[in-house]
Formats: sequence, C-alpha cells, structure tokens
Amino acid sequence: MIDTPVRPPGTVRLIATDVDGTVLLPEAPWISDRTLAAIRQAMLAGMSVLLATGRRPQTLKPLASALGVMGPAICCNGALICDLDTMAVLSDVRMSADQAAAVIRDVRAAIPGVCFAWACGLSGGCDADYLATIPAERRLMIPSAHADPRGFLLETVDDIEAHIASGVTRIVVKHPAWPVTDVLAAAAAAAGDRAMVTWSHAPFAEIHAPAVSKAAALAQLCAAARVDRSDVVAIGDGHNDLDMLLWAGRGIAMGNAHPAVLDAVPERTHSNAEDGFAAVLESLLIG
Repeated sequence: MIDTPVRPPGTVRLIATDVDGTVLLPEAPWISDRTLAAIRQAMLAGMSVLLATGRRPQTLKPLASALGVMGPAICCNGALICDLDTMAVLSDVRMSADQAAAVIRDVRAAIPGVCFAWACGLSGGCDADYLATIPAERRLMIPSAHADPRGFLLETVDDIEAHIASGVTRIVVKHPAWPVTDVLAAAAAAAGDRAMVTWSHAPFAEIHAPAVSKAAALAQLCAAARVDRSDVVAIGDGHNDLDMLLWAGRGIAMGNAHPAVLDAVPERTHSNAEDGFAAVLESLLIG
C-alpha cells in the first residue's frame, strides 16, 4: 500500500499524477531535470507520489524507475493497481467474459475494419490487424537507457473471445483510418452503459468495466492508507483524469489539458512543455 507519513490535517500527504502529457515533456528527453528534482524534494518533505495512468504496468515500470517513483501505481485508467517493485497485482477490475464478448461484437459491427488489443491482468494480446499498427505507436516516452519494450503484447490471435474466459481488464479499440475521436464516439455508443469507454490522448479508445476510473482506484488506495481526500493533490491533462481531479481535495489541470478538463477544473498550472508538473510540486514545497 501507499507509504504516507502521518501529517497534520490539511497538509498534502499524497500527490496523484497522470504521466503522459503531465509529468513527461512533449518531446525528448521526456523527463526534465527540474521534474526529477521536484519529485525528490517532495518525497524528502514527506509527500508520497502516486502515478495514475492509462499505461500498462509493463510500460510504466521503466518510466517509474527513471522518475524514482515505484511502489503502488494506478494503471489501465484504474482497472489495475500494481506494485511496480514486485509487479504484484493489487487490484484487477474486469469485465466478465460474456459482457466483454458482447461489447466486442457490437463495436465490431459499429466500426467496420476495427482492430483490438486486450489485457487480462498482466497478460494480453491483440489481433493481427492491430499488431500491424504497433511499430508506429510504440515510441516509449523515456530515455533509451531506461527503455524496456517487453511485455506490451504477448500473443497475436484471430479469435479474441477464445482468450477472455476469465474476463478482461482492458480492451483497446483502434481503426487504421478513422480519427480516434470518431472511434471513441462510435465505441461509446455501441457499448452503452455496459462499459466505460475513455481516451487518454493515445491513438486508440479504451474500454473497461463500468466501475473503472482513476478516481475509484485512488479512493481505494487512500482508504487503505487512511489518507483523507482533502490531503490529496491530483494533477492531469486528459479527459480520463477528470474524475480524479474532481475527487481529490485539490485538482490541478495542466495548461495543455483537454478543453473539457480546463472547463471543469478551476485551478491550472503551466503546460508540460513548461514543466507545469514540477511547478506544482515546487509551490507545494514553498507553501
């Protein structure tokens, strides 16, 4: 669980942050020295830092190591909570096999030519059409010295439904020609209230069980660590961060955040290109 020192009420005990578009710079070297220094100083001051991302644990771990932030992390938009030190799964909220299969069939009917990848805990796979799209998108947002491309896709199959008997943590939906916003809208309409459909600025939409969100996973971790939401600062940029920003005692939108996030969250910092994440941590240390 999160190791959070007991501090006076009303002080910041936990910083929950998105990764892509928030902690990371928009281009190489991806992680700034200012960010590394701010994280180190915040942790020395007794604040815990929790990564909350749409990434899978396998692609988050090398990033977390480079940032110096290991331990529990919220992955797959809240569907998974994983201890990055041991790669132990602490929580895995899945869609049932029947529900996932029905959603896949309906999304396939709504989006001709769509392709899929999926995750079941730490394992996963994709169909052949999805695999063909991988080289262009799997640019790890970290220095090459820390890169670990293993573990994203473990197998390629023709029949997804035969591989999800134990339920599905995440379904990734992509089309080789459709804009991702169109894929998102069509997938959400096809899934209805049977699933949560979201987008984290990646070139695909993501489908989870209806109860999945970063906020729900954050609330679970905070309850276990006895951290009140008023002692939590959340930082993010994407639509999939919005519920987390609104749940935390203090939610801060990045300057480059999605317009819906900027409309809903009054407080904002600079963009990720301007080290807005580091600026927030520096202000917490001062005040």
